[in-house]
Amino acid sequence: MRSQRILVRLCAMAALGAGTLSARAQENVFPDPSFESDGATGVARTGHRAAHLKVGAKDHWQGLRGELSVEPFATSRASGYVKASVKSGGLFALYCYGWNSFDWQWESNVPLETTDQWQRVETTFVASADKAWFHPLAVIDAENSEAWIDDVVVARVKSPAATMAALLGKDEPSAAEVQLLARYFVFQGERGLAEELLDKADAYTKADISCLLGRSTGDRAERRKWTAKRIRNGGLTCTREG
Repeated sequence: MRSQRILVRLCAMAALGAGTLSARAQENVFPDPSFESDGATGVARTGHRAAHLKVGAKDHWQGLRGELSVEPFATSRASGYVKASVKSGGLFALYCYGWNSFDWQWESNVPLETTDQWQRVETTFVASADKAWFHPLAVIDAENSEAWIDDVVVARVKSPAATMAALLGKDEPSAAEVQLLARYFVFQGERGLAEELLDKADAYTKADISCLLGRSTGDRAERRKWTAKRIRNGGLTCTREG
C-alpha cells in the first residue's frame, strides 16, 4: 500500500532531521513568555508581571491571548508555572486547539486545581496549520475563580515527519488523528493518501476529509464529487477553514 511506503519515507525523514532537532527544540515561539508587556503586577514568578485571569459571575468561556505561530504538523510542548484558586467550574492552563471543517479539534490543556505555590505544568499539541489557537489561561463555566501563569515556553519537540510517522504507524488512530493525517497528506501533495483514509473512517471524519479534499482542488468536477460525498456523510456545510 502507498500508506506503508509513505510511513517508510516519513521514518527516514524523521531520522535525517533528528540531528537538528535539539537546537530547534530550544527555541521558544511564545512571545513575551514572562508577560512583562501585558501581565498583571503583584504576583510573578520571575520579573514583575504574570498573566492573570479572574472571573466573578459565571462565565461560559474566556481565554487570554489567541493565535500563536507554530510549525504545522510538528509536536510542540507547552509548559509554564501556575497558581490558582478554583471555586467552581473549570480553569485551564496552556489551552490549545485548532479547527477542522466543522468544529474545534486537536484540543490540549491542563486542568487547574487550587494551589498557592507555583507549580510547573506542561502538555503537548499538534497544529494542522502554521497558527494554533493558544490560551495561556482559559475558563469554561467558571465562577469566583482566578489563576496566574508565568514563564511560558512553547517549543518543538518532534518534527512533522516524526509526528506523522507515529500516527500513521498506529493500528487504530483516533478520528482526530485521522483528520490530522489527511491534512498532512494534502499539505504534502499526496491527495491519494488522504483518500485512502476514508476507508476506515467514521461518517463525521469522512465528511471532514471530503470537505478538505473539495476545498483543496481547483477542478470543478472534482469539487462537486467531494461535495456530494460530504453531504452523504452528514456534513451539510463546511463551516471552518481548518
